[in-house]
Amino acid sequence: PSRPSWRAGSARQSGRAPPGTVVAPLALAFPTNVFRPGDRTAMRRALGLPADDLLILVSAVVLDGPDKNVGDLAEALRRVAGPGIGFVAIGRLDNPARLALPNLFAPGLVADEAQLAAWYGACDLHVTASRLETLGQTPIEAGLCGTPTLAYRTAGLTTSVIDGVSGRLVPVEPGALGDALVELVADRAGLARLGAFARIALESRFSPAACAMSLDRVFRERGMVPSHGHRLRFAPEMLGQFPFAAMPAVAATGLVAAQSGPFVRGLRRAKQRLLGRRLPPWARRGLYWAARLRSLRGGRR
Repeated sequence: PSRPSWRAGSARQSGRAPPGTVVAPLALAFPTNVFRPGDRTAMRRALGLPADDLLILVSAVVLDGPDKNVGDLAEALRRVAGPGIGFVAIGRLDNPARLALPNLFAPGLVADEAQLAAWYGACDLHVTASRLETLGQTPIEAGLCGTPTLAYRTAGLTTSVIDGVSGRLVPVEPGALGDALVELVADRAGLARLGAFARIALESRFSPAACAMSLDRVFRERGMVPSHGHRLRFAPEMLGQFPFAAMPAVAATGLVAAQSGPFVRGLRRAKQRLLGRRLPPWARRGLYWAARLRSLRGGRR
């Protein structure tokens, strides 16, 4: 079964869902009118990227966060570093030395969907070494822009990357990511094919229409809407999310917080030296209760 279907069955069997609860996989909706392929040459020119290099993208809100497995990622990327190969790192990078890559372009955090889509579409391949993704949002967004993904075959990445169609999935084994990356970089025509298929396949799975139809299917199966003579209609707001809408929806902005200033970055590095990359449980609880107290005070006003 597909990964979402497996998760739905697991929820029923484990008792997490009370008896009688409807458990069914639903497709998630992505703004396919924003994340879409464009003119790669024009996008590279606008972003100041080399026109002819093969560009490899890595992206996360915190690129070198403890869950992103930056050690494996850097090791794999260094295997293909050389003339004609460039790297694009989107997100916060607390310690740039951990990547230590030549020809690296690091725009930092990108908070605008349209701008983010341009960075995705300007690259030839997206690579992630994460092993703990619940879904894998970046592989879907990149694939919708025509950029395939190389990832480990684990967790939510088995849903967001269709092996051999929208990218490559490899076993979680030493050297597997680097071996596959060497093969992909050597076959630019193959990368282009994966990118073209990625758009088609992921739009079919993760468009607003796919989301609406998956929800409608659940309603029909449960008898909540007529199974015959019922016609699915899309509201104008949803039609605006379609790639060729006459009145396209506006791309979202402010997706992530702005880059921190030097003082905050210094505090963050000090915290990491004292407490490590992961906050200990007592610190997490303290931050949680501080946030709760702040929200309660705000509510009384």
